[in-house]
Amino acid sequence: MIKSLRDGWLEDLRSGNFKQTEGVLRYTENGEHSYCCLGVLCNRLDPNGYDQYDTFRFSNGETSCGGIVEDVAQELGLTTTIMHKIDGDPYGNPTPTSIEGILVEMNDNLNKSFSEIADWIEANVPVEDPIIDKEYLESMLDGFASDPADTEYQLGYFYAIRDLYKNIGGDLEKYPAPTL
Repeated sequence: MIKSLRDGWLEDLRSGNFKQTEGVLRYTENGEHSYCCLGVLCNRLDPNGYDQYDTFRFSNGETSCGGIVEDVAQELGLTTTIMHKIDGDPYGNPTPTSIEGILVEMNDNLNKSFSEIADWIEANVPVEDPIIDKEYLESMLDGFASDPADTEYQLGYFYAIRDLYKNIGGDLEKYPAPTL
């Protein structure tokens, strides 16, 4: 996971600004939103990504209310398998488990607080610094502004670059989403 994204997610989880729920990314009751730990990450990815039914639209166009779609989970490094001791295992043997699976278990079944989950993420979720810098991505996005996408493939490429730019702290208002 890109370090700046992980650090922002940790900040959100520890902020006290998010009420915790389980089983869904976000749940709304009487106008108040509750999130699972992965729902907080989705909110970090796109604060406007949820619709009125608490369904989140991911950058690849897929939607979900119950979890992060596989393509995005893989891109974020959440499908990475690590050895993990499962609570309640009488033998205490580590079991290969995906990071996403561990987070769901902690949030939904073990009733860990966001702060406890954040501590685990900080200690166990590997980070990487982007190889591509912000200026390079800006030059690519500026190229799209001067020569707009005219095929779905080009539009998909634009969104992939835009997502990378966002994940390293770029300002998306400078690069609004184009249409065909």
